[in-house]
Order: sequence, then C-alpha cells, then structure tokens
Amino acid sequence: MILKIQQLKLKKTFITLICFLFSVYSQAQFNSKLADSLTRKLATLGQDTNRIKCLNELAFTFKYADPDLAEKYCNEALPLAEKLKFYRGVAFANKVKGILFDENGNYPESINAYMRSLTASKKINDKMATARTEANIGIVLRKLKRDKEAISYFKRSYAFFLNKQATYEMVVQMNIGICYMNLKQADSALAYTKNAYNIMILNDLSDPNVYGNLGLAYSTKKDYKQAEMLIKKCLEMKRSDSKDASSIAVWCENLAQVYIHQNKRDEAIKLLEEAISLFGENKYKYEATFTYDLIVQTLEKNNDPKNALKYYKILSQIKDSIYNSENSKQINDVKEKYETEKKENEIKLLTADKATQEETLKKNKAIIYSGTILSLLLIIFAIFIFRSNRQKQKTNKELISKNTLIETQKKEVEAQKEIVEEKQKEILDSISYTKRLQQAILPSNSSIKKLLPTSFIYYQPKDIVAGDFYWMEVVDDNILIAAADCTGHGVPGAMVSVVCSNALNRTVKELKITEPGKILDKVRELVIETFEKSESEVKDGMDISLISISKNNSAGNKITAQWAGANNPLWYFSNSEMNEIKANKQPIGKTDLPSPFTTHTISLNKGDKVYLFTDGYADQFGGPKGKKFKYKQLQELLTANNEKSVSDLKDILKNSFENWRGTLEQVDDVCILGIEI
Repeated sequence: MILKIQQLKLKKTFITLICFLFSVYSQAQFNSKLADSLTRKLATLGQDTNRIKCLNELAFTFKYADPDLAEKYCNEALPLAEKLKFYRGVAFANKVKGILFDENGNYPESINAYMRSLTASKKINDKMATARTEANIGIVLRKLKRDKEAISYFKRSYAFFLNKQATYEMVVQMNIGICYMNLKQADSALAYTKNAYNIMILNDLSDPNVYGNLGLAYSTKKDYKQAEMLIKKCLEMKRSDSKDASSIAVWCENLAQVYIHQNKRDEAIKLLEEAISLFGENKYKYEATFTYDLIVQTLEKNNDPKNALKYYKILSQIKDSIYNSENSKQINDVKEKYETEKKENEIKLLTADKATQEETLKKNKAIIYSGTILSLLLIIFAIFIFRSNRQKQKTNKELISKNTLIETQKKEVEAQKEIVEEKQKEILDSISYTKRLQQAILPSNSSIKKLLPTSFIYYQPKDIVAGDFYWMEVVDDNILIAAADCTGHGVPGAMVSVVCSNALNRTVKELKITEPGKILDKVRELVIETFEKSESEVKDGMDISLISISKNNSAGNKITAQWAGANNPLWYFSNSEMNEIKANKQPIGKTDLPSPFTTHTISLNKGDKVYLFTDGYADQFGGPKGKKFKYKQLQELLTANNEKSVSDLKDILKNSFENWRGTLEQVDDVCILGIEI
C-alpha cells in the first residue's frame, strides 16, 4: 500500500514537472518570437524616440528571462532619451533597471534607479507612472525594514489609485498592512489587509497574497486558527501555479510560523526545509533570511542543535551580504541626490521668473501711484457721505433691526441646510451599502465564466442600485441562467430584486423545481405570497427571461435547452439566422388573468448565440431626434455583428448605447446576457 502511494506521488510529481517545463518552453518561444520581431524593427529605426520605445520594449520583455540583456537595452536607451529630453523614455528605462536590481537583491541601486524614474515622470507630470514608481520604492524600502518610509510612499501612491484602479488599490493597501505588521502595530495591520481583501472581493479579483497577508494579520492578533485557514488557501493557490518557486517558499515559511505558535514544530520544520530548497543558494537572499532564522529557532526548541548550527552559519553569511553599513550609506546618498536635484530645479524656476517679476514690479508702481490719487478722492467723498449719514441715523436704526432679523433667519436656514446635507450623506452611504448587499446576490463573473466561458454580461444600473439583476444556478447537468427586470429602479427596484432573487433560489434549491415554466409559476406564487403580508396592496413583481442549458453533450454537437419568459422574449442565432421565442404576456406578480408559463424546448448547435435581456437598452432615448433605440434596431445591431466574439459584442453594445444616449440621462437599468453555446 505504501509503495503504491509513493508511486502515485512520483507519477504526480513527474506530470507536474512536464507541465511546468512545457509552460516555460512556451513562454520562451513567445519571448523569442517577440524579441526577433522587435530586433528586426530596431534595425530599421534611427536615433529618435521610436528607437527608445523599441529598446525599452525589449528590456521589459527580457527583464526576468535574460536580465543582462535587458540591462544592455536599458543602457542603450537611457543616453539617447536624455539627449532628446524624452523623459517618458528615461522614466521607463530606469523603472526596468529598478526591477532588475530588485530581482538581484541590489536594493540600493534599485532605489537609485526608481528615484531617477520618479524625477523623469514628475517632469512630464505623468501621475500614473509617478504613483506606480512610488509603490515600487515602497516595496524596496519595506524589504530593507525601513517600514515608516515605505508607508509614506505607499500612501502617496494610494491617493492617486483610489477609485481609479482596483488592482493597484488592493496591492498598495496590502503592502501598507505588511509594513504595520513589521512595526508590530497589529490593529493597523489587520485594518489595511482587510481593506485589501474587501477591494479584491468587491471587484471580483483574485490574488493569493491577499488571503495570505490577511492570515498573517490575524496571526499578529493571535487568531491562529483563522490565520492557518487563510495562509493554507494562499499556499494552495500558489502551488497550483508552480512557476513562482520563491513565492511558494515564502508562504511555506509563513504557514510554518503559524504552526510554531500552535506547537506543531515537526510540521513547521518540513515546511521550512521545503522553503529553503525552493529559495536556492543565491537568488533570493533577502527572502531566505527569515526562513533560515526561523528554522534555527525551531530546531533549537526541537532539541536538534547540530542542524540548527548548520543553518545558523548559512544565515550569518547571507545577513552579512545584505545588511551592511555600505548599503544604508548608498541608499541615503541616493535620497540626498534626489533631494538636491529637486532643489536645483526649483532654483532654475526662480531664476527664470526673475525677469518677469521685475516687469511686474514696474507695473505695480504705476498702479500704486494711481491708487493713491484715487484713495484721496475716495476719502473726500467718504467725508461727504459720513455727514449725510448722520442725518439718517434714526431711520438706519430701524433698518438695522430689520437686518438683524434677516441675519437670524439666514443662520437658521444655513443650519437647516447643514442638517439636510448630513442627512443626504447618510442616505448616500446607506445606498452605497445597499449596492454591496445587492452585489452579493449576483453570481460572480468568474463563476459564470467557469461554466459558460464564451459569454458576457452587460450590466449597467441607472442609479447606484438597480431593479435589474441576473441570476444563475446549476442543477445536475443543467445550467439555469436568467436576466430579470423588477418593478422600478434605484432603491425600490433593488428591494424587489432581493425578494425575486430569493424566490428563484427557494424554488430551485429547496423545492427542486428545474423546468423553466414551472419555476416561473412557483416564483410568481412566492412573490405574491411575500407581498400579501403587507397591509397595503403591493403589485410589484418582475419580467424575466430564464433558460436551462444542458451540460450533457451526448448527442454530438446538439445541445438541448429549455426556456420560459415573463414579458421578455428570447433571441438566438442558429446558422447565422436570428430566431425569436415570444414570452407569456404576464409578469411575475399579481395579474388579472394568470395562466401557467410555457416551457419551450430548443435544439442548439455548437457556436449558436443566445441572448437574454431586459427592456432598458431598447427603451433608451437618444440619437439625432431623441427617440427610443427600440428592439428592431437592437436586433439589427446583433445581426450585423453576429460573427464577432462575445467579448467584442459586449464592447459594441456598450459603445452603441453610449453613442445613442449622448448627453441624455439613462432612463432605466440595462442588463443583457450573451452566451455562445
């Protein structure tokens, strides 16, 4: 039995190795082709900005695959870029050099290069490049345990990325959290890593490091159970992508640390030995120091002094090569150089402005002389007015009394205004939180893409929250997916959407109903039952288009689907021909003459396209005459672009909608689901 397990493990390791080698080979082939293309292009270029761009592309392409070659391209690009004062090229080449030095563990030179990149980016006011470079400097300073300085760079970077790029928001917040962990400020560490986690979840991103660092933050709070769960998840995700050995090693070390806190020393030592083997001897010196330090302490506690001494000697050699006084001196020299350059630039600006200031001074003198004469005239006039006003003092007292009353009323109005503004802020905050709750009922893009890889969702609420929603569930071999439009939009529509989504979930999950027509019958019953609990009559409900697609492809290329609709039809393209199945003309909700919903069975082929939608797109006003877009024009748009990929179709729909709408307000929520079978 043990022999069989070992054979299976060996087989699994062999397969993983083959996959990894194939992946490396494929990437190498791609880099080789790209390099050949860029090299041929380079031979045709003169000494201009196009040559600089090509050199920088080559450097960026080979920054990991061939660092020496990448540095060669940077060194050729930099003098030409500086000569031509092409600061964008200077910034990019120095950024690549910063990455190269960082990878080699030469952190002082890495900061030197990043600082030069930062100076060039600021000269052309490239705020995006400035923010990214500040984040890179923060990462290097964090590695050098200069966490307070790192935090200041990260926070400047985050101020730019806020509400612009979710991925960078997430990464910067995570790094600030790591810095606070290093500074032993557990509450701040947990707060920032939670921020990173929330950004990841809300924007449907995926980064194993976020799980891992949140686990480390919980570890600083001594919540080792939560820490173990999150770091294990991170490690599983890292191991599924075996390209980054150093990263796997780091998280082995982090999980080992949690095990040590739980007195699981044997498990910790195995993970630390795995980490050391993954780090290798020279490449990842900085990262390896933590692991060596930890394994020495753990072996000592485990009464294994011989191995502890072996690892301690290696650790001492690595620390000597990284943390020496010369490194710190180089970094301070770089920062001093950067500050000196900044001051020199300010002096140049002051000198350039001197001539302008002298000219302005002459003009100001003339203005002062004119002003003095005018002031004298005004004083004489004021004396005359003063004498006249004394005669009107009695009348003025009454006016002052009235003005006091007006001023009091004005203050009351301003106080009421402040109350209204505060209430408005509270309402907006509540609506924003409602948006998060509504997003929780929507299936994630990744889950839909996993089941229906060639599909798109075009979802554009009119307000912060929406009455439209989309829904998906898997039952046995069938994928159920729907586009729904609830009564109203905004907060009222969102509340109805939660009721209707819950009714769909209950019908399918609890009552095990899977036929689309019968699902809609039951959902109508549950929705009416929910609203009948109110003392006042509620006629809210929804229109919906619901399809069930079989995952079982036993009949060759033929796919069986079932569909039912309430007011919203189904469109599908088969053999490039558009077909429509009309819906039952009744909503999900109270109606005068309710009838059972019809289930339609459709036979689809591979490559056919299916569209589920609400009425928001067709009802949008716009165009040259401010009229509705209408369903006919939507059909023509989809027909004309039927041969395009689903990702292109989404962009076409979105651009057409925005062009049609122009400056007019969006009138309703928009939801279109496109699925290629």
